[in-house]
Amino acid sequence: MPIMKMILVGVGNFGYRWYTLLKQDYRQTLKVVVVDRDVQAKNKLDEGDPFYTSLTEAIEQENPDFVLNATPPAIHSQINYMAFDYKLPVLCEKPISDSYTEAIQMVERATREKIPFAIAENYRFFPFCRKVKKLIDERAVGDVSSIHIDFYKSFQTAKEYFLNMEHPLLVDVSIHHLDLIRYFTGTEGKRIFAKSYNPQGSWAKNNVSACLWLEMENGVVVSYNGTMVTRALETSWTGNWVIEGTAGAIWLRKDQIYLIRNGQSSPINDPQDVSSGNCLDEFILSLQENRQAETCGLDYLNTQGLVHFALEANSLGRMVEVDLHPSSL
Repeated sequence: MPIMKMILVGVGNFGYRWYTLLKQDYRQTLKVVVVDRDVQAKNKLDEGDPFYTSLTEAIEQENPDFVLNATPPAIHSQINYMAFDYKLPVLCEKPISDSYTEAIQMVERATREKIPFAIAENYRFFPFCRKVKKLIDERAVGDVSSIHIDFYKSFQTAKEYFLNMEHPLLVDVSIHHLDLIRYFTGTEGKRIFAKSYNPQGSWAKNNVSACLWLEMENGVVVSYNGTMVTRALETSWTGNWVIEGTAGAIWLRKDQIYLIRNGQSSPINDPQDVSSGNCLDEFILSLQENRQAETCGLDYLNTQGLVHFALEANSLGRMVEVDLHPSSL
């Protein structure tokens, strides 16, 4: 397979993590070109890696195969549209836009112009999450009836974009958990209620805690309690999950799976029978196979849609219907 050339846009917090991964695991398969508007960012790179402060210049000079957008969310759409202007496939960090309406328009354009567009919903590619999905699909606990998720983090950050969000937990973090709900259940949201708040004694200035209730189209009921200012024991970033079924339960705690049947708990220690990889591997494979990526824009809209209607429910103070088909898509 010939080496592909990609442009990584942004080497801030998320971007530099991507850069480190690319240089560590993809040296033999990807040539990395970096774009960042801060010229000092070049000092972070390995010697010899092409660096530009202009995406259009980088595209015209380097003729890349695709773009990985790791910029702050507020400029995701600007970068994505620039890449679309050159018909370049894009893998973008989430959320793809601060506006659900703009996110829909962005996916509509990519779909209309047949430009591959995927979102880095990476949690569902964790091996233990793939294993949970496999257990559910194999009916290890019968029919899933309800899910409860606890997410507790003590998170203090200097990230400007995060600090400026009104609802950073729901918009920037819980979106991963909502995507996992869709992935595990294989269905979409139907009704949702959410309360986003900043608890007393918080060291944050914005709404870093939330309670959420979600009913899925297949009848599965989901409850969610999350905070980023806990003084209790922290969960992993995936959170702790109890997935109740008609014939047992799955308990995911600290990213360790426990299968509970007939009152007996069995740890699942070796999820090697599931596919390995990540959202970048899947995106590259989808390009090679000329198909939609698993986390393509069309699929992702249903996740950002849940965030959108959670925020609407929070604003209205009541449960709302989830309408995931507001456009012609």
